[in-house]
Amino acid sequence: VRYTGNLDDPELYAELNTEVLGLQKIKLGRVDALLSYNNNTAFPEISFSNVNNEGNLQIKGEIPLQNPLQTFREKEQRDNLLENEVDLKIASQNFQINILEQIIPIVSRLRGNMNGNIDVKGKVKRPLLSGNMNVKNGKFKLVMTGMNYNFKADVSTQDQKLLFPRIKIFAPYEENLPFIMK
Repeated sequence: VRYTGNLDDPELYAELNTEVLGLQKIKLGRVDALLSYNNNTAFPEISFSNVNNEGNLQIKGEIPLQNPLQTFREKEQRDNLLENEVDLKIASQNFQINILEQIIPIVSRLRGNMNGNIDVKGKVKRPLLSGNMNVKNGKFKLVMTGMNYNFKADVSTQDQKLLFPRIKIFAPYEENLPFIMK
């Protein structure tokens, strides 16, 4: 971490690199992050790499951020921050989604590959999303029933929404059925 400037106008730079992280018995991968801050703007460059660098999820761009060394003094400062522009790019290339198993308690053995790009642009108070992602070769076990399922999913965007226009959940032996659910 490097800090220059003063409390009213700080310039911060931080670098974080991990070894392979794990949660319970699952190896999740590693995180490499460069974060800088100046002029009330944060500039993240974050990369999540799966074990053995099999896949990657990156977040890059700029986000308005009030001086982290001070609190908002006036309502006007808070309102002004909401009017600033955000510009983030989220890119996924063969990202192994098993990391999401830890936040979806009703499934176990979550597997699949996520690919695609989503951009977040516009005002902080109302950012617009564009782009899409898909998950292929998805698998999970529903904890309540102990049943195994496969799935495919498309994720698209519209304004501030993430949409799932196509998702197919099927038993492992039904792989070749049409991908038709809308």
